[in-house]
Amino acid sequence: MFDELARYPKWRYHSHMRALTLEECRNHPDCKFIGMTTFSSIWETFGALLTYGIETGEYGIDRNLSKNKIFLVKKKVMAKAHRGGVIRRLPYDTDDIQRLINQLGTVKKGQNPHMLWIPLIALFSGMRQGEICQLFCDDVLTVDGIPCFRIRACEERKQSVKTEQSQRIIPIHPVLLQLGFLDFVESRRRLSYSRLWEGAKSSRVEYYEPLDTYGHLFEKWYNRTFRRDVILDENLGKRKPFHSLRHTFINWFFQNVRSQDRDNAAVKGLVGHLETEEQKMISAMLKGISWDVYSQQLTPATLLETLKLLHFDVDLSPLNLPMTW
Repeated sequence: MFDELARYPKWRYHSHMRALTLEECRNHPDCKFIGMTTFSSIWETFGALLTYGIETGEYGIDRNLSKNKIFLVKKKVMAKAHRGGVIRRLPYDTDDIQRLINQLGTVKKGQNPHMLWIPLIALFSGMRQGEICQLFCDDVLTVDGIPCFRIRACEERKQSVKTEQSQRIIPIHPVLLQLGFLDFVESRRRLSYSRLWEGAKSSRVEYYEPLDTYGHLFEKWYNRTFRRDVILDENLGKRKPFHSLRHTFINWFFQNVRSQDRDNAAVKGLVGHLETEEQKMISAMLKGISWDVYSQQLTPATLLETLKLLHFDVDLSPLNLPMTW
């Protein structure tokens, strides 16, 4: 059972796999097996079902196979093989950012605007991929006269955040405004779209869109295809996935703005909940002040003062923006 699940094909129900049997899918030249994250989600769900069966006593289940020691050991071995050891993410350097801008200029903006805007938003806001991909049009709003993003959990709209700290309202960077982001948002509203990335023309979007899983598609496109032309060093490429754009945002402030407690706290307020590596940088910037409380008190206007300090020494002209949407 464990080995069968570990060899379950990715994209099982995509058009090129749909008509094939499971074994034919596995033998298909383009077949790849599910990753560790997907495997773990399925395995944990399976274990929960077995636990429920045991507790009710109605289904004749006497033990939870997913908790079997042999299976747990195999899972650890499998996870280690997938990780290849723990990889510490690196921020993008200036050359990486310029190549990113150059490549984004080649994207078919009218057909797939999400491929253009999602990396730019991450670079100039520090937002996570999932936070950006789940945005609705009304999550771009004006607060105290300042255009902002709203990141929140809303079960009805299938929006989620990592922790309570991740829910926040943050100003939109002036560079995104200069590039015409608000014009793009307004164009989505004129089309009566609810979600910001609704209506993209990519064939794979048509598969994922009904499931509200834009992030799943985007991650595959960015990390497996697009990134190769941005990060030329193959070894460094593994340490610079999409999430490194968030690290790039935080690292810029870590390297360039470490004098004002307010600015340091504002960075924390902009990015919300922090990962371990991010905590180390922010902690060094904050020098012990109580930023958990302080950052939550900062208004969009104060956050914007700090956000305006962010600038990357790159040429944005290859983006050919603004444009008519």
